[in-house]
Amino acid sequence: MGKKFNDIKPGTICTLVHNDSLIFRITHINEVGFPFAMHSLYCYPSFDEFQIDKKPICMAYTTEYREATKEQKEKFINMEKKEVNINDFKNALRNGVVEFKYTKKNGEVRTAKGTLNIDVMGTDNAPKGTGYDIVDDNIRYYDLNSDGWRSFIPENLIEWSNI
Repeated sequence: MGKKFNDIKPGTICTLVHNDSLIFRITHINEVGFPFAMHSLYCYPSFDEFQIDKKPICMAYTTEYREATKEQKEKFINMEKKEVNINDFKNALRNGVVEFKYTKKNGEVRTAKGTLNIDVMGTDNAPKGTGYDIVDDNIRYYDLNSDGWRSFIPENLIEWSNI
């Protein structure tokens, strides 16, 4: 049996009683007593694959939760660390040149040297706009080795360093 959300404390990593594949950290309780979470993590049955949802979640009073298992907490904390690393990576791309590795969709590992800094890539290579809205969360960068634009899924970033 789980607990009701009015027993919850901010900072707790939880999972729902009826769906323990959804892992989340309560960030705050609003003025009406509803708990909110950010960055939920949905783990597929294998628990090796997961999907990150970056939208805020408002939990209902009727929903029961339980504290996540040690394995679920570790997975969630690693996801949170990676999210911070992604933001730092994007800032480094904007500020200069970054050398990094990521896994391509086909499973191959690519080593790249990239930037988002117009002073480095030159105005001829700056984004011109295509007239299409970008609807995914892929990281786009200018690849200095191949003189072209590339993108990859943020969760596939393996390592990076400033040059």
